Amino acid sequence: LFFVFSGSFKFDYWVFDGENVKCELSESLIQLGDSVAINALANLQSGVDHIDMFANDSLLVHKYLAPYQWNFKPLEAGEYTIRLVAYDKLGNAVSDSAQLYVCPAQESYNSFANRIPGVIEAEEFDFGCEGFSHYDSDPQNEEGEFRDDVSVDIVATSDGYAIGYTATGEWIEYTVDVEKSETYVVSADVASGVENSAFQLYVDEEKSLDELIVPKTADDTWSVYSTELLGSLELTKGTHILRIEITSPYCNIDKLKFSILGEGTDLENSLAEKDYSGVCDVFSVLGVWLKRVEIFNGDFSSLNDELPEGVYLLQTAIGNKLIHVRHK
Repeated sequence: LFFVFSGSFKFDYWVFDGENVKCELSESLIQLGDSVAINALANLQSGVDHIDMFANDSLLVHKYLAPYQWNFKPLEAGEYTIRLVAYDKLGNAVSDSAQLYVCPAQESYNSFANRIPGVIEAEEFDFGCEGFSHYDSDPQNEEGEFRDDVSVDIVATSDGYAIGYTATGEWIEYTVDVEKSETYVVSADVASGVENSAFQLYVDEEKSLDELIVPKTADDTWSVYSTELLGSLELTKGTHILRIEITSPYCNIDKLKFSILGEGTDLENSLAEKDYSGVCDVFSVLGVWLKRVEIFNGDFSSLNDELPEGVYLLQTAIGNKLIHVRHK
């Protein structure tokens, strides 16, 4: 066996037919702060002496004993070439590589987590890569509004922005800071030009409320928004991850609103000042529709005779408010 070389060349190691090493990664896409498992499968005729593992040009480890595995935790976001070089007992070597992409860590859109109680703007979902802070079924922001760092579709509204062009299975996440452990009433400003669009709310990967079926707010247009009640849920103090997942397509979501149960503005006082007249839908704090009542000139006193004592949410043409019903 002999070789003849001419000109300049770089010679790293011998490669023989029938000998190979395979580089396997547990994931090809991870988030900064996570680890990836590197696994080497080697077939060398004279046996494996050792396997060197590299991330780009940096040596990670010499592995002399099977199993030839290593957990790699990158310190920076970016693209890495994970390369293995397997040496046999005679000093011959074969290599293989695989690509790893490391996303920046998920973090709040603002410099601080969204506070609860408070309002969460739908378009201000967390920074992060596709599949970590959000998932969208197409590769571009349809109208190109507000953000150019994501494929999530964002549309303009009369006073800001909303999530639009929604499709089943898409989702977005928010880092939230709950100020104290309480029961919170949750509502959403939404729009749809069709029937039966819907979304589901999750807290720390657990379903937190029933799916909201978004009403048709206008015919074939998504510019008319209404406030809809999702219900109430208990949240513990501290940091949580909130997720909105689309369960039926074509709803726009402008914002979510969280208020502490029993601490809302009293409906009877606030709307009486406006001499409100019209139809109100009455819901329990769990979001269960109870009845529809008609109000004249801001007089809600009739509800004292129609409802047991407690706290209710009334949905009106001008928004949602909490009301306390107390019997004398």
